[in-house]
Amino acid sequence: MKTALLTLVLGALSLGAVGQGSIPNGAFENWTSTNVENPKYFTETSNQEVFSSSLPLNCVKTTDAYHGSFAVKLTSVGDQGNYMPGYMVNGDPSNNPEDWHGGIPYNQQATGMRGYYKSDVKAGDTALVLVAFSKAGVNIGIYVYKITGTQSSYALFNFTFDPPMLIAPDSVLIGATSSNVLADDITVGSWLQLDSISFTGVSSQPANLNGSFEEWVTTTYERPAIWNVESDDRSQPSFKSTDAYKGSYSVRLETSVGENEQGTRTYPTTLSTGYYPENCGGNCIEQGGYPFSNQNDTLVFWYKYTAAAGSKGVVSYVVKKSGQVINGNWIELNASATYQKFEVPISASPAPDTLIVNFQSCRWEDSLVIQGGSILIVDEVQLKSAPLKTGLWTIKKTANIRVYPNPSKGIIQIDAAEENLTDGATFVVMNALGQEVHSVVLHGATNQLSLTSLPSGAYYYVIRSGEFKIQNGKLIIND
Repeated sequence: MKTALLTLVLGALSLGAVGQGSIPNGAFENWTSTNVENPKYFTETSNQEVFSSSLPLNCVKTTDAYHGSFAVKLTSVGDQGNYMPGYMVNGDPSNNPEDWHGGIPYNQQATGMRGYYKSDVKAGDTALVLVAFSKAGVNIGIYVYKITGTQSSYALFNFTFDPPMLIAPDSVLIGATSSNVLADDITVGSWLQLDSISFTGVSSQPANLNGSFEEWVTTTYERPAIWNVESDDRSQPSFKSTDAYKGSYSVRLETSVGENEQGTRTYPTTLSTGYYPENCGGNCIEQGGYPFSNQNDTLVFWYKYTAAAGSKGVVSYVVKKSGQVINGNWIELNASATYQKFEVPISASPAPDTLIVNFQSCRWEDSLVIQGGSILIVDEVQLKSAPLKTGLWTIKKTANIRVYPNPSKGIIQIDAAEENLTDGATFVVMNALGQEVHSVVLHGATNQLSLTSLPSGAYYYVIRSGEFKIQNGKLIIND
């Protein structure tokens, strides 16, 4: 999991406010969404994974094409020791390419592959083009072409399948990566651009090849703001559920089924305010989290759990001080068809500075295929010391109050001329952690506010009057 962007939104903004010290977006009322284009027929790309982890999209359409209008560009991205190669695959790969099978239908006995590429693969890294043929669900040939160095203009790659296939396949799986995923060797900044790929030694190409990358499909990805989500099911576009305990939304985590070197097994979907660094050699300390200094507190949330073949959900927490873990706990969640309140005591000595909260759709030992499909739904995650206020503010009506300029350099105007805004309405500014950083009482139809004391960045505002929320929105302050 990767670091959450602090410019993402606070949790209960649409129906309430998050008080200081609460878990950001614990009500799951705020979701970040984006429309993403993926190359058609390449059903799995790195875009879902990087989006869920607050990293830039890294399998993208480019108009810098060798032929036609478009090509595809894959880029290795990362931050703070967490890396993700750009990749695309036209099927469901396992962790071991030698076991790859499936993909798209194809019955020609190809002798090789050709295409055109540009690259800037960093020293020590290697981009890959991978092809796996199968017959009746069994891999009959895996071929890897390695690309290194910088190629600023389009160049031809043309490689022979060696050893050749002995029989004709019934399907082919094609993939490409910007870094050497086979060696788990990823360098941020490496990129590979491909166009006009095709098989050689055959009379026809696969109907669903899209080797010219002229066809793209748009998918809307959603994830809960502030939180990190990780799923082995990279085709899942959203984790949002309308089956909420309070408010409009909750988060839904479903256990998927995949393959690794040992065979087929389940993989939990995880939700966390932290993340684990990549390539840490097994000595992993969870990073991220949010400020927390209480030595005694209680984590409170509501959940539903649909178990599969005896599986159990998981909730855990970690408290840290100066980067070191000082306490934590890991608790199983039993099946429940209705929402259940669950409390987890938190204790720490000495006083901590960071809290990380995690949820999993199943235990790691729930690995049987029949345990796939277990579903954990979570809502209203909070601390007993800082309860959420979801639903405590009532939306009065749709208001038409202008807050401008936005972005600004810290001086903003509030124009409520079209509203009957009575004296005493309050304009509250909050940061991405849900902490109130500025508050002022409004007077009359127009007000000018100075926010120049706040650092540049993304903020959120609420205009409220008594128990009513009149309007909310996002503010950007630039230097």
